[in-house]
Amino acid sequence: MAEVLTMHLAEVDEVKKVGGDHMIDVSLPANRVGDLAGHRTLAGEICAVTGSKMKVASLKLGNESSKKAKDFLIIKIENPNACRRYSARMIEGVKVGPSPQWLKERLNVLGLKSINNIVDLANYVMLEMGQPLHVFDYDKLEGKTIIVRRAKKGEKLNSLDNVSYTLDSDILMIADKKKSVAIAGIKGGANSGVDQKTKTIVIESANFDPIVTRRASRKLKLRTDASIRFEHGLDPSMTIETLDRVAGFVQEHAGGAVLRGVVDVFPKKSPQRVVEFDPAFTNQLLGENIPQQKAMAILDSLGFRKAKTSSRKVIPLLTPLIRRDIEMREDIVEEVGRIWGYEKIKENLLKAHNFQKSGMRNCTGQSVFGIFW
Repeated sequence: MAEVLTMHLAEVDEVKKVGGDHMIDVSLPANRVGDLAGHRTLAGEICAVTGSKMKVASLKLGNESSKKAKDFLIIKIENPNACRRYSARMIEGVKVGPSPQWLKERLNVLGLKSINNIVDLANYVMLEMGQPLHVFDYDKLEGKTIIVRRAKKGEKLNSLDNVSYTLDSDILMIADKKKSVAIAGIKGGANSGVDQKTKTIVIESANFDPIVTRRASRKLKLRTDASIRFEHGLDPSMTIETLDRVAGFVQEHAGGAVLRGVVDVFPKKSPQRVVEFDPAFTNQLLGENIPQQKAMAILDSLGFRKAKTSSRKVIPLLTPLIRRDIEMREDIVEEVGRIWGYEKIKENLLKAHNFQKSGMRNCTGQSVFGIFW
């Protein structure tokens, strides 16, 4: 597995045996942190290289109660450019307690400390899916309202780890009717956190602007697992699936009834990007004759789809929403090349071009000889 990752995607820093399992420490490329910061998407890349099929976990959201979440929670986004989407689910009647041993061990191996079953499950799903989550105690939210807004100058928030932060208008906040309850995409507040008395929870799954998150993180000198993911840009379409995943886990390990439906505010939708795949250009740039059918199979395994039927030699492709790094045809070439395997590309001597034959001379009148490739 380490060899597959190193040759086709990212360098593996360490392979370590932990109990009866193994931990692989992978250094992700900076332009892929946004889509590969979850185990599921990383597994998808491995499947594309090995030709395997991924077995998606079967745990699903169980039955929802007759109560509708929208009747108990209001969400308002005052800054849609800073918060592209905010989705939430509610679960009542949960029992907060210690996490099962398997969950504690998994989080410990991955560098996270166990807190309680609710928070641990949210962190586990973040690591699995790549989408950060946050959990509020519903009864601590004033006015049963969540507002995404800019902080007021001089506003303060005491975080979950009892550190006080002084805020300003550059920092995006999550607030209720009377107070701020979290630094958006970075850290939750102690005044709304889950504790042993919590009975009803609100699970947040949102999408915050990378630049806004990065500036706030640097200003506060506070980097978290969530902020690192948001800083690199995430796919807004991930919020609902991630909510359903964690709600199903909470049902199984903490009980409670999931209120019907998701409270979802999505003011900033982005169109799916179309990038051209040029088979001839791809082979020319790679220096390898990769059959078009094979190249298309590679792109299909990575989630690319034909945008429309084209009689041209160039094929327009819909890029996966999660792949924010794909912008031009050269990016498509890279995808084909790395999955095909750069080690398969045969060495070829570069062809020299004699400028003297074409009459090219330098400023002294001497013939110029150059090599181009």
